[in-house]
Amino acid sequence: MKAAYDLSCIGIGMANASLVLALNDIKSQRKIGMFEAEDSFDIARTWCFWGKEHLPNYLKPLISKSWSKWQVSDEIDTFQHNSKNPKQHYHCIKGADFYQFFMEQCHKSKHIELHFSKPVTDVQKRDKSLILNTEHMATSITSNYIVDSRLDKHVNAKGNLFQCFVGVWLESSTALFDSSCVGLMEQMTVTNDGALRFVYILPIDDHRALYEVTYFSQSVLPFNIIKQEVNAKIAERFDLKKLRALTWERGVIPMHTMKPQNHLKFGQFYTRNGIAGGHVRTSSGYTFLPTQRWAKEAAYQINTGQPFAQKMPISIRYRLMDRLFLRALKNNMLIAPNLFKLLIQRTSPDCFTQFMTESASFKDLTNIILAMPKRAFLRAL
Repeated sequence: MKAAYDLSCIGIGMANASLVLALNDIKSQRKIGMFEAEDSFDIARTWCFWGKEHLPNYLKPLISKSWSKWQVSDEIDTFQHNSKNPKQHYHCIKGADFYQFFMEQCHKSKHIELHFSKPVTDVQKRDKSLILNTEHMATSITSNYIVDSRLDKHVNAKGNLFQCFVGVWLESSTALFDSSCVGLMEQMTVTNDGALRFVYILPIDDHRALYEVTYFSQSVLPFNIIKQEVNAKIAERFDLKKLRALTWERGVIPMHTMKPQNHLKFGQFYTRNGIAGGHVRTSSGYTFLPTQRWAKEAAYQINTGQPFAQKMPISIRYRLMDRLFLRALKNNMLIAPNLFKLLIQRTSPDCFTQFMTESASFKDLTNIILAMPKRAFLRAL
């Protein structure tokens, strides 16, 4: 049976778009079909990361802003990093810019087909091909490779931690924001029901910033409740007459590792990606750089006809450290503000960013461990 596509992508989110861009970068001629349940991209996304040398060259022009300073605070103390190393600065890419670039590359290619409002209902294996069935398409679609970004239904089950956030891009008529410094975790506090709450402020310039409220919670919180919290905190801090809300963002990130499902019934030419593929640093929610690393490797495998590797994009040492860190938080969330403050207070900017980009030396990892209070982590073992 001849395949209709060399590669079929289930979902047109950041992970599958990154894979297609990586294939395009190596001038692959593979025929690609992309299937999305929604009728358009969700461009209300913002991705941040440290160190643009870890980024593919074709994405570097999309960086909207870079910062050398970032800080964390609670109700009493503020601690700040000021990096003198340009290689370790903090960077931002907006979803609208990313997807515009992605669409430009798709339009230039004769090998990519996008199908919106086409939810995939079933995946099967038949002979040497994989089969997709979608709503509103009468015939099955055959493919040599399938990459699936869908989350399993049980992913939001209670018992794990979740990062729940709602943010709004604000525009001010006067210079209200400090554009030199990112508020990574501002006003950290633990709520009465045991969740860590903090404010994230991403100032693009003195007049525009993303203002976001985030919770680390043992259940998924309603977005409308967090949105009310965002509005309340903005009203406390700023003169509302000077502000205009532009666009809203929201999301839930499971703070537990999900291994890519290379199902026996589908074989080694099917895999999961994005959150479903374990691309998330579970202790922080950062996913953009791990996804780019995965995309480069997966693109090579597809272009050379190899099966997908069983390699996680985040190495075991970081997964284990993140798991221990989160277990300590689950045991006693009240220690969370102090743990995050100590990560900034007791480490250098380079040490911190190397850890966040999974490129830390043994010395860096030792310094991270020494920065943490020992009793809480011994209890979490």
